[in-house]
Amino acid sequence: PAEGGAIPLYALLETALGVEQAFDIASSHPALRGIAIGEADLCADLGIRGETGLDWSRARVIVAARAAGLPPPVQTVYPDIRDVEGL
Repeated sequence: PAEGGAIPLYALLETALGVEQAFDIASSHPALRGIAIGEADLCADLGIRGETGLDWSRARVIVAARAAGLPPPVQTVYPDIRDVEGL
């Protein structure tokens, strides 16, 4: 359990607005234990394909997590399960 016996929370940022507000979200509650990007949903929200357009968003979320005293974000789902080399 998190501080005060609360259930630990992890925020998944899946929209442009979520990435823009990453620090506010990361520092919003003492039970929050981490943030990460929902990459497939973020790509859909941004109207992009592939990972190359996510570099800035990833960096933003890494910095927001650190500034809020959280551990570095973990990568979420890898959607192309047929691409074994990419894993």
